[in-house]
Amino acid sequence: MKKLILCILFLTVILGSSAFAMLDVAAEIGQLSVSNTSKTGYGVQIGLPLLPIPMVNTRLEAMYYSLDSTSNLIPINLNADFRFPMTPIYVGAGIGYMLYNNTAGITAPGAMIYNAHIGGIYDLAPMTSLFAELGYQGGTMDLSVAGVSIGKIELNGTSIKGGIRFGI
Repeated sequence: MKKLILCILFLTVILGSSAFAMLDVAAEIGQLSVSNTSKTGYGVQIGLPLLPIPMVNTRLEAMYYSLDSTSNLIPINLNADFRFPMTPIYVGAGIGYMLYNNTAGITAPGAMIYNAHIGGIYDLAPMTSLFAELGYQGGTMDLSVAGVSIGKIELNGTSIKGGIRFGI
């Protein structure tokens, strides 16, 4: 019984000492491969403790990528990240929904997307950390004008993201 209590206390100290394991908000910048071109965007992450699994954190992430002067993409992902004990490294995967906005009459229904990533965290202070991650994001969206298909947006490629995270 004493060993169990000591293990629980040890895990509480480990998990509670990092902004990664708490409720948090992050501002991020990223680069994404969209239809074989690289686009830079910015976004926000909100850490939500949805899964009751030790060392796993779930995050809701929304990014904004401008494709040109009339259109943009907004992928929204729910990610689960596993942080390896006693290291700054984490791996994760997620699913999401991609929104497309265009002011020139091109329409697209939303599309399901998926991702996998590996990242690292550097704690600056007890409630503040920097992060960087490298990943793969996939999904395809059909474009149309007045109901006639004109092509696709492919979100199949690497993504690089980094930012600052603040614990709440």
